[in-house]
Amino acid sequence: MPKIDQYTIFKNRVVKANNPQPWKFAKDIENKQIAPEFNEDFSKYETVVFVVIQHNKVLLEQYWNNYTPLSLSNSFSMSKSLVSLLVGCAIMVARP
Repeated sequence: MPKIDQYTIFKNRVVKANNPQPWKFAKDIENKQIAPEFNEDFSKYETVVFVVIQHNKVLLEQYWNNYTPLSLSNSFSMSKSLVSLLVGCAIMVARP
């Protein structure tokens, strides 16, 4: 199984946007951190970044293991999370 930083072994491409917009950030983002009770799970699953976005605004972002907003990685884990979210939304919409 490929590691998160082995993105170079796969074909990569830049996805261009016609009019990219920068993220808005919560005013108090510098004062927010992940609750300590989650640290054990993040360590267990080798989490390197955790981002919370609500209403098009970044409410919290935290990085570990020398990762930064500019770090490159593969997107397998992130894409699985988004697909799971979308499947859940589709199930809720389909319910009478």
